[in-house]
Amino acid sequence: VKTMVEVCLEAEKDPLAKFSHHRLGESFTDIDETIAMSAMYAANQLNLKAVASLTQSGSTTLWMSRISSNVPIFAMSDNNQTLQKTTLYRGVYQYYLNLNDDWDKVNKEVVAILEKNNHVEKNHLIAITKGNYKGSTGGTNLMKIIKIGQENY
Repeated sequence: VKTMVEVCLEAEKDPLAKFSHHRLGESFTDIDETIAMSAMYAANQLNLKAVASLTQSGSTTLWMSRISSNVPIFAMSDNNQTLQKTTLYRGVYQYYLNLNDDWDKVNKEVVAILEKNNHVEKNHLIAITKGNYKGSTGGTNLMKIIKIGQENY
């Protein structure tokens, strides 16, 4: 395991590992995969400080983790199995979050978690991905980019 860590850390020093062009020329048929790719493209282009993936299954988070970026991805879920699974994804960090509240409250909680843990500060940009249909898998169909410190999350 120590050797694997050393290899991974060395490989990630390569400039190509920081900004991916992976799949930029492809089209997508799944909405959730398209949102994941869009979030990571925005992360690299807008210099986002974080991407929060509100997830039930972890699929959107997995697609995001395949895109090389310096931007940390935060899997946020109320499903502990999903959070455990996403610990294996590259560049992904986990937080438990109750996803049953209304989306405005959930957005504010995402920001509060990221601020509390010193991942973001005022005026930083972040993206949040989520689905309209709470509690269902494969439903990521929304991406919201917000500026920390603004009232409307």
